[in-house]
Amino acid sequence: DDLREIRAEEMSHFHMLKEVIEKLGADPTAQTPCADAAAVSSMGLMQLLNDPRTSVPQALQAALIAELTDNDGWDLLIT
Repeated sequence: DDLREIRAEEMSHFHMLKEVIEKLGADPTAQTPCADAAAVSSMGLMQLLNDPRTSVPQALQAALIAELTDNDGWDLLIT
């Protein structure tokens, strides 16, 4: 239930940002240089999560890194 709630919150955040970007007159599907950099940065976490040798604690650590990065991203966006 907790994971479903988190997933719903993330989807809500996605839709909110999409609407705000559109209201500002921008294209929310544009792949900007910053978006490219973020995608490259996160590739390591995805590789770790998809590696069959990764243990559950290691996967949880990767999820924590992603969540902390997401939180900092929201703080930066607000600022």
